[in-house]
Amino acid sequence: VETEKLKVTQQLTQVPFIPILYINDYIAQFMSEEFLSSLPQITVPCNSKFKLIAIEVENQENLPSGFDYKNGDTLIYEKVVKENIHRIIGKLGIMVNAEGIKWGIYKEKDNNILLSLNAWIEYPFDINATDTQYWTLKASYTQE
Repeated sequence: VETEKLKVTQQLTQVPFIPILYINDYIAQFMSEEFLSSLPQITVPCNSKFKLIAIEVENQENLPSGFDYKNGDTLIYEKVVKENIHRIIGKLGIMVNAEGIKWGIYKEKDNNILLSLNAWIEYPFDINATDTQYWTLKASYTQE
């Protein structure tokens, strides 16, 4: 019984939760570990070895077409690093920097990766950027 409890506990992860009210604070302090640790935490079932964040959908119009997430839904993102970059093409992702949060789908074009909102708006991807973070969708919790 104790072994089973341990297995379940190891599959549950505490994730910083960024509700709509904290979005602007997150944009201003997204690089601060202290800020992230001060956010509310949600517990999710996940076995990812990479950093995770949960963001409440503020405006579904910011998402690429084809995604039915509604305002108030929670999207769990995994940080993109060199060890998981091979899994991001075709997935919903975000880019966070001082300008804000940009949503899109990771695409490969001319041997480069882009975060593409639509045919006209594409954001460059630079895994080595020190002032930008990239995240890819890991899970979602939607409301009825």
